[in-house]
Amino acid sequence: ADLERRDPAPAGFHLDLLAPSAVFLLWGFASSYVQAYCYWLIDQRYEPTGPERSRAVAFYKMLQSAGWCLGYVLLPRNRCPFLLQLGLSVAFML
Repeated sequence: ADLERRDPAPAGFHLDLLAPSAVFLLWGFASSYVQAYCYWLIDQRYEPTGPERSRAVAFYKMLQSAGWCLGYVLLPRNRCPFLLQLGLSVAFML
């Protein structure tokens, strides 16, 4: 199968990159809000000192890392359109 050869995009600012960049920015904000809320929940549940809080944070980070890895495995760009990825991200955050 011959691959179609495309010329590289010219250097400079591209307006078509504005919307995806804005979406990534909003995803970053949403992710940080969820993460801050999870840390607040851990803070409310466990004593300020002691091994239980450390274990809870470690478990949370393990789940977070496992979720990222699973997401990269299950949703490669060539199999899942970006609008579907956006919809799934919004659905799972609610």
